[in-house]
Amino acid sequence: MPDTLGYIREPQTALERVVDEAAFLYERLRGDCPGDWFKSLDAQTVDRVEQWRRHVSRDNEKWFDNRLHFDGLTRASAVRLFACPAPRWTEPPSWAVLIDAVLDRMRDAAPLSWKELSREAEIDAEHAGFGFDHLLAPFLMHAKSILSNENPPGLSMLQPSAMRDLELWLMSRLSSIARDTLLLEFSVKLSMSGTVWRQPIGDAAYRSFVKEHLRSGCERLFRNYPVLARLLAQCTEQWIEVVRTILQRVHADSEQIAQELFSRDHLPPIIRAMAGVSDPHRGGQTVILFQLVTGEWFVYKPRPVDPEIVFASLLAWVSTHTALELRHIRTLQRDGYGWQEFIRPQPC
Repeated sequence: MPDTLGYIREPQTALERVVDEAAFLYERLRGDCPGDWFKSLDAQTVDRVEQWRRHVSRDNEKWFDNRLHFDGLTRASAVRLFACPAPRWTEPPSWAVLIDAVLDRMRDAAPLSWKELSREAEIDAEHAGFGFDHLLAPFLMHAKSILSNENPPGLSMLQPSAMRDLELWLMSRLSSIARDTLLLEFSVKLSMSGTVWRQPIGDAAYRSFVKEHLRSGCERLFRNYPVLARLLAQCTEQWIEVVRTILQRVHADSEQIAQELFSRDHLPPIIRAMAGVSDPHRGGQTVILFQLVTGEWFVYKPRPVDPEIVFASLLAWVSTHTALELRHIRTLQRDGYGWQEFIRPQPC
C-alpha cells in the first residue's frame, strides 16, 4: 500500500520493521531521500515536526537551529527526515542478526519449567535477580553459547564463579535498559485484567507475563519499542566482545601479570571478576577487578596506563632524592590497556 508521499514500501517482516524504526538519526542521514519529497509533505508529517520543534526549542528558536546545525541539519533537511524511510540495508546490521537469534531462543525457552528458566537467568538463593531476568535470560543464553563455541584463550583460567560474575554483569545491564519499559507493560497488563499485585496472585501474573512474551518472541513488545530491541542486542554484542577481549588478554599476559604484580612464576586461577566498577566507554569496556584463588586481587584497565606509569616514576624519583620511602602501585603496561595490583582502601 502506498504511503502518503506516493512511495511504495517493500514488504517487511516484523524484524525488518524493527530495524527500520530503530534506525538512529545518523543512519537516516546516510539514507538516500528523493529530492522532491519535501515538496509533497503531508499535513500529519508537518504537524509532527512542529510538535518536535516546540518540545525541543522551548520557544528558543536560535537554540533549536544551533541544535540542528550540530548534526549538520537545517530545518528543511530535518523535516525531510521525518518523511524519509529508514535507509535500506544491503545486509542487516549485526545487532539485528543477534536479535533474530535471540527471538528464536525465546520461543525455545517458553516451554522450560520456571526452575529451568531461573537457572538460565542465574537466579538462585544467592541472587534474586535484577528485574524481569527470566524474560531477558535468552540474551545471556545466546551470549554464553557464542563464547562456548569460540572457546577463546583464557576461558579455562576463569573459574565458573568468575564467569558467573561476568554473566550477572550482563544481566544487570540488560535489566537496567529494559526494566522500566517492562514494568510499565506489566502494570498495564495487571490493570486491564483487574489483577491486584499480592502474593501469590502477583507471582502467577508475572510468570504468565513472561511466558506470554517468550512464546511470541517478544514480537509485540519489540514492535512497540523497536529501540529497546536494538539497545538490548547491542548491549549483548558489547558484552560478548568485551569478555572475549578480556579472556584473550588474560591468557596472553598471564605470566607477566604473575611476575610483575605478584612476583610469581604462574598466575593462579581466577575466582572472581567484578565488572562495572567504572563507567563503560568505547563499546561497553570497563575496569574489572579480578580475584585469584589465593585471595589476591588485581585490576584490568581497558585504556592506556601511561598516567599511572608516570606517577610511579615520580614516586620513585622522590624516594631516591629524599628521605621519604614512597611505595608505588605495581603496573603492567600493555598496548592500549594495562594491569595493576589492587590496593584496598584503608582508613587514615
